[in-house]
Amino acid sequence: MRASPSRWSRKLWLVPVAAWLSIVGLMAGESRVLSHVHPPASLPYDQVAGNPHGRVTLYVYEAPDCEFCEKWDEQERRALERSAQDVRIIYRTILLWPQTLQDATALLCQREAAGSPQNCEGPGNLQHAILDNTRQAAHLGITATPSFITGDVMMRGYRPASDLMKKASLQLK
Repeated sequence: MRASPSRWSRKLWLVPVAAWLSIVGLMAGESRVLSHVHPPASLPYDQVAGNPHGRVTLYVYEAPDCEFCEKWDEQERRALERSAQDVRIIYRTILLWPQTLQDATALLCQREAAGSPQNCEGPGNLQHAILDNTRQAAHLGITATPSFITGDVMMRGYRPASDLMKKASLQLK
């Protein structure tokens, strides 16, 4: 007698569909307006750059296993931070896959070590912060990285620093 498929296995077809939709969104350079949810102003272990007292905030959501995030960091991060005169940039590390929690923790510890290494002495706190960031990102509808939010606009996928600054400067008006 053949066993009936579990409820989970019947929904496995959603995985490739969700992946395809994410890729299509990345290729289209998707932007959307957030109508009812916004990122919290600050969370533990936020990495702040640009003008810490800027009138506009740009949130950057990245994942440690994201090739596009790595490419964006190499090619656009410095340009964005140099041009952020009235923009506060907040970097948040999130997980796209549960097994990357240790990688994300190691990445944040490496970044924090230069400024405040005591933050890495208790990796449990850092892991909680990453999980909080991930839950918040899911609540915001972030399904791909890098993702950027300024005001009520979310942009998914690799974006040049100049495009991000244009979107952020629109919030000043």
